[in-house]
Amino acid sequence: MRRKRRYLGTLLAATLAFATVLSAAFIGAPMKAQAVCSGTHEGAYGFYYSRGSKDAMAVLDWGEGTEGSTHKGGANDTTRLDLMLKSLDLLDECNNLRAQHGLAPLYVTDYMMAVAQVQLNWSDTNGKHSKFYNVGENLAWGYDDPFEGWYTAEKQQYDAGNRTSSKVGHYLNIINSEYTVAGFAVSVENSGRYNISYGQTFTYSDKSGQTPETVAQYRAELSNYINAGGINPSTLIEAPSGAQDDLSPQVMYRLYNPNSGEHFFTANAAERDSLAAIGWGYEGTAWTAPTRTGAPVYRMYNKNVGDHHYTLNAAEAINLLNAGWSYEGIGWYSDPDGHVPVYRLYSPAATGAGSHHYTMQPGEAQILSQNGWNFEGEAWWGL
Repeated sequence: MRRKRRYLGTLLAATLAFATVLSAAFIGAPMKAQAVCSGTHEGAYGFYYSRGSKDAMAVLDWGEGTEGSTHKGGANDTTRLDLMLKSLDLLDECNNLRAQHGLAPLYVTDYMMAVAQVQLNWSDTNGKHSKFYNVGENLAWGYDDPFEGWYTAEKQQYDAGNRTSSKVGHYLNIINSEYTVAGFAVSVENSGRYNISYGQTFTYSDKSGQTPETVAQYRAELSNYINAGGINPSTLIEAPSGAQDDLSPQVMYRLYNPNSGEHFFTANAAERDSLAAIGWGYEGTAWTAPTRTGAPVYRMYNKNVGDHHYTLNAAEAINLLNAGWSYEGIGWYSDPDGHVPVYRLYSPAATGAGSHHYTMQPGEAQILSQNGWNFEGEAWWGL
């Protein structure tokens, strides 16, 4: 028995994207972290995390946390890893059809896969194109093979002279020689209306900065990830850029939250002012940092207790990621010549925010040590 089927298509030029906008008050892009042992439980998100694909992660974070239709690794969600593998088989089918027209195969990126997943999750509920992102898109519901409608049926229409976009738009997306990168998503048992649905995304150029891969390469890496059952968060921590050091001085600001007891440090004047405006006490200059060196200081955030942590040690940052902290990018840089030490102290009595403190003042460090704080040595160096 043939199940009820329907399909929809859009062309790239007709759509607009919703961007995941992060506050300019923060340095770098905040990122949700998952523990290594839970990677495969997060479905596609764990895979993107293992590869350091921040843009793809941001798409799924937005789809789950803001838009709400995506449930990472959910039973019927497009982010299921087995459904990702099925979607790659369908991308192969698309490329085989393109080859019949002498066209180059479409490549794949995490970002385009994530866009396809989030948009199809929404479309399953709403029955139409979401137009969240600036991509071409084909949608289908109820087919055993979506290319029966997208390609076979519409090619017949096209060969008969029909050029109406609503009749042959899916076919035109598939044979568009200017499209170079694609994503694909599959979901099952969506709201009980259809047993299966499909969404393919197309773009001229993936803006995420990720190098596109062949479908075969992508499948091999996804299969290896599934078989390994774990992820490597080190790809999320930015390595030193290798650019020439810029030792021009950069003032580091110090603020204090009287409610939580946290001291906060930032080189961003706008962030300083926004926090001061909501009740943080501005305590002046903490130290002076170089503008850029090969020694980045990583900024971490624990949303559960509202605490920041700063470290020169990438391994420590990775351990915090695995413990559920968010990575907020490079906060500032350490002076490689070690002119002015900034000391780090820890309060074993602190139960929430403010358990670590950083100061360039030896006298302040001594007073805290005399009041029960553990002196942990030099955290980094200022100018």
